[in-house]
Amino acid sequence: MVVQDTTPPALSVPPDLTLEVAGGAALTPAHPAVAAWLAQASASDAADPAPRVTHDAASFPVDATTAVTFRAEDGAGLVTVGVARLTVALAEDLTLTITSPADGACVAGAVTVAWTVTGASAVQVAATRDGVDAGPGPTFGGDGDYVVTVTASRSGETLARTVRFTIDRVPPVVRLESPVARLRPEAEAPEDAYLVTVTRERGRLRLGGDLPIALRAAAHDDDGLLGGVVALTTTLDGAPVAAEASIEQALLCQLGAPLLGRHVVVVEAVDAAGNVGRATVAFDVVLALDEDALHVAGVPGRGPLTVTLTLPVLRDGDSCACAGADDEGGGPRPDDRLCSPDDPGGAADVALETLRLQALTTGRSAAPTRAQRAGHQRLVLTFDRGALAGPDGATGPIFRLVGRFFDAAGPAFVARGGAERGH
Repeated sequence: MVVQDTTPPALSVPPDLTLEVAGGAALTPAHPAVAAWLAQASASDAADPAPRVTHDAASFPVDATTAVTFRAEDGAGLVTVGVARLTVALAEDLTLTITSPADGACVAGAVTVAWTVTGASAVQVAATRDGVDAGPGPTFGGDGDYVVTVTASRSGETLARTVRFTIDRVPPVVRLESPVARLRPEAEAPEDAYLVTVTRERGRLRLGGDLPIALRAAAHDDDGLLGGVVALTTTLDGAPVAAEASIEQALLCQLGAPLLGRHVVVVEAVDAAGNVGRATVAFDVVLALDEDALHVAGVPGRGPLTVTLTLPVLRDGDSCACAGADDEGGGPRPDDRLCSPDDPGGAADVALETLRLQALTTGRSAAPTRAQRAGHQRLVLTFDRGALAGPDGATGPIFRLVGRFFDAAGPAFVARGGAERGH
């Protein structure tokens, strides 16, 4: 008995597909991507183990969709038909641009390499740091010089872009050579003091002692990375000054700052990555009186010591000008007058509670037990001998008086003197 085949084969057609091409002529069925797509068609049949599958594809124009009819026929001549569509699209041009960081950049933190890309099927990143593989990124954090290459690709085409940058998180080193915080630890003034003397010549005040104070600083950025120091700034009491300025009364006068008292110098160095190195020093300018300003009575003796302190008048009249006519009358020029409303004007400005008399022989010091003003420029002070004397009851002949103007935080002064004889 012969069984007649009445069931057509089952046909499976490929899924609809879009191919991107850069341009050119229509694709043929022999194009590798098209051939692979066409080959996905298959058929099965209950009676015929290998039904024949054909299609009517001839060409596939660019920027168009082509319908392909697939036909499956078994040995009994039964046919099944199916349709699939292949679109050939005009692909975007392959472009690649690194948008960050800028080539040659030097930064103080982690860097993420960013880019824009069109028309690529894959993007790869390769990087070196100081010539050694740095991994795929795209974020990098270690200090060093980087070379990063980004490659975009698609079938038959590649495009590469490279960026170079430096990560530097180490600030420059700043060394402030002058002024120093501890100028003379064994001197006659507080440890961090610069001494200023005042004399009067032909009716005008003249300053001497440690003035002018040189301002010297050096900075380097020897971390082995690109860049170096790109900016160096110096401030005195918060105001910018030249890097090699001389700290003197005329400069402080221009800044509106008093000469006596505490001053702060800050030097900052900035490297190419924006790291900031800083050095800071605070120092005092102390008024040093001459030996005629301090007299100690009662040495030798058994009773209290009487000290007479005479302070100079530190203003020229009621004004404190920053400039005056030069000797030829040719115009204004800075002079050496103590120029600030905050500068002391004499004994009336002394903060009595800050006074301390030091016996240099015994190393002991004491506050006055009594203070009396004798005119605008003179103070008469009384001290307990026992507080200053050594085990043998003697104070020695040389004394130093220190104190401050205005209040406990005001500018300091020091006077050294003594008696003709002492125990």
